[in-house]
Amino acid sequence: MVSINQAIQSVKDDLHNLLDQQSIFKLCKTVGHPWRMGVLNPAVLIHLFVMQILNRNTACSHLRHLSGLSFTASAYCQARMRLPLRVIVLLIRQACQRLDHLCGHSSSLWHGHRVWRIDGSSFSMPDTLPLRKYFGQPSNQLEGCGFPVASFLARMHAGTGMLCDLIVGPLVANDISKVSLLHQRLQPNDVVVGDRGFASYAHLALVLQSKMHAVFRLHQRVKVSFQPNRPCTFDLPHNQRKGIPNSRWLRRIGKQDQLVTYFKPKSKPKWMIQTQYDAMPNQIVIRELCYQITRRGFRTRTVMLVSTLIDGDQYPKEELSRILHECSVC
Repeated sequence: MVSINQAIQSVKDDLHNLLDQQSIFKLCKTVGHPWRMGVLNPAVLIHLFVMQILNRNTACSHLRHLSGLSFTASAYCQARMRLPLRVIVLLIRQACQRLDHLCGHSSSLWHGHRVWRIDGSSFSMPDTLPLRKYFGQPSNQLEGCGFPVASFLARMHAGTGMLCDLIVGPLVANDISKVSLLHQRLQPNDVVVGDRGFASYAHLALVLQSKMHAVFRLHQRVKVSFQPNRPCTFDLPHNQRKGIPNSRWLRRIGKQDQLVTYFKPKSKPKWMIQTQYDAMPNQIVIRELCYQITRRGFRTRTVMLVSTLIDGDQYPKEELSRILHECSVC
């Protein structure tokens, strides 16, 4: 796994080969964009734009010093505004397609799987009425104050850190409500890694139905016991169910590592349509495991995982904990 800083430096060092001029000119012809072969032709312009982003959105006036070219900040801004957004979109798609091809190579696989991290966040936008109406604002903001905020769900390649998909929606939308759209862009045998918000029964069932695999942090509300042959709530009367897990114990894999049966909830999640819910199995077999993270000078952290990779010999506990840690979900 590579760090963000390593990935950024790699792009800086090889920018001209990663975004070669002829490919950019070809895309401009594809979208019908005319240009002149001046200092700020489309290829140079895109290189400058990427350079500006990689250098922490440096000022436009500083770009000529970074590039060694002679142009004004005003000329750069005007040329960037003339460049069609479609060219940037097609370049990003080409890069993602190239990555998808490289991810299938054996050297980039983890135990024969492509690994993707999924995560959600949000971003603010200019304060305009259409954006406020569609995306909404945080509930703690007064009317007319603050900025519209959108939520997004992202898919990132675990090996390179490249952002391959970004699904944007209104602020009030839950991350899990958009996750089925990401499933359509994945392949059977892929592994998705995520935090607690993705570890619901419904999502795990969808992952299994798509013949994929998951490694998630276990939600803090889920009751877990590693006691062999312990009861589940369905085996006890209502007055004896307090503190008892809803899952049924199946077998022990190792220390604090077990297989259990999860049962389908009685009601469907709000984000799922009825036909999806009806197609879900009544129960699924899931692996639960627990491990500790110790760092000198810091309090020991206990991490609970849930995974569909149930073969303890092929996928040791240490390997699952490592992949979660390397994907920075902890």
